[in-house]
Amino acid sequence: MEHAGQKNRRSFLNWQKVARQFILFTAGGALFGAAVGFFVFLRLGFPSQVSLSGYLSGLFVVAGCKVGLLTWFASILIRYKKFSTPDPANKSSAASRHLS
Repeated sequence: MEHAGQKNRRSFLNWQKVARQFILFTAGGALFGAAVGFFVFLRLGFPSQVSLSGYLSGLFVVAGCKVGLLTWFASILIRYKKFSTPDPANKSSAASRHLS
């Protein structure tokens, strides 16, 4: 039998893994947004008012963070769907056992 402390530790380690994935996806998205902003600046040049360059860079980084967040959320949904969907092969064998 499992002790309550061991169960809590496993739950904490699972949340730690989820938090690490969240940070990695969001940081990756921020880097992606910064890279897109950099290439846009290379192509179009800096804005006419130099004070707006920081604002525009921030917009790209925040948009990248949002893309990273959405990607992380989609990966969790896909993982949840993958593990919650019953296997069709096992379903048919369970139905045949139920009928006999």
